[in-house]
Amino acid sequence: MIDENADSRPSARLHPPQNVLVAAILGGPIAGGVVMALNALRLSRSGQAVLFLSAGVLLTGALLALPEGRAAPGIGIGVAIGTYYVAKHLQEQAVADHVARGGANASAWAAAGIGLVCLIGTLGLLFASFVATDPMLRDETVSLEGGDEVLYPPDVSREDAQRLADHLKAVGYFQGQGATVRLSREGERRVVTCVVEEGLWHDPSARGWCADLAAEVAPTFPGERVEVRLADEYLETRLSSE
Repeated sequence: MIDENADSRPSARLHPPQNVLVAAILGGPIAGGVVMALNALRLSRSGQAVLFLSAGVLLTGALLALPEGRAAPGIGIGVAIGTYYVAKHLQEQAVADHVARGGANASAWAAAGIGLVCLIGTLGLLFASFVATDPMLRDETVSLEGGDEVLYPPDVSREDAQRLADHLKAVGYFQGQGATVRLSREGERRVVTCVVEEGLWHDPSARGWCADLAAEVAPTFPGERVEVRLADEYLETRLSSE
């Protein structure tokens, strides 16, 4: 028997709110926004699609910009649940009407795939940003025996880095134990950044030590101001001699 209503059934598949939740958990709010935008496009609501995509991108950016220590999985899950309730409020009835007319729901696996693609894309952007901004990945290196090293960016000469390495060895800072120091230039000032153990910058004598090392290093760069900084393993400055 031929189904007389077959031609009137919607051909598009819509994602119910639970699919939005699956995508948002796996790929963040941008994935939830993509799934909701697909629904909007299939319902011929292009304006809503743009809105959902924009909101997903902005929310994802906000999550990635959270200060270190505040970003936590619980926040991401909370945003995913919030995305689900937005989809439930704005699209659940449209999905129900679609099914009532004989339309079908999209597979949760499709939503999961969107979530994973968005996750991979987000991680790729983070990695690219890390490579572009991490000075240690662009620096050249002067290496000494025992693993001690001086890193230096393109605007610092290898000769200057070598002089600093030799001086630090002469004064006993480099002792063949894998110490890392970075030499950079900020205006007319030379900056010597020492990578130290976590928390060492909290020592009450640390600032005085930085000032003493700056005075010892100063003859290496006659006529130039020298600043010594203590930094963590990511070269984030924690303490300065100034």
